[in-house]
Amino acid sequence: MYCEYAHNIGFSVRKEHLSYWIHTRIIKCREYTCAKAGLRKVRPSPKNTAN
Repeated sequence: MYCEYAHNIGFSVRKEHLSYWIHTRIIKCREYTCAKAGLRKVRPSPKNTAN
C-alpha cells in the first residue's frame, strides 16, 4: 500500500528493515522508508573463507 501511494505521489521507497519471529525466518514486520531518507544501512559483507 505504501509503495503504491508513494508511486502515485511521485517518490520511490526502499525496504528499511525486516523483523522475524524468534528462531524462524518468517517475517513478522517489514518497514519501508522514502528512498531519499538518510543513508541506507550498511550490511556486513560475508567473510572470505577460501584463503
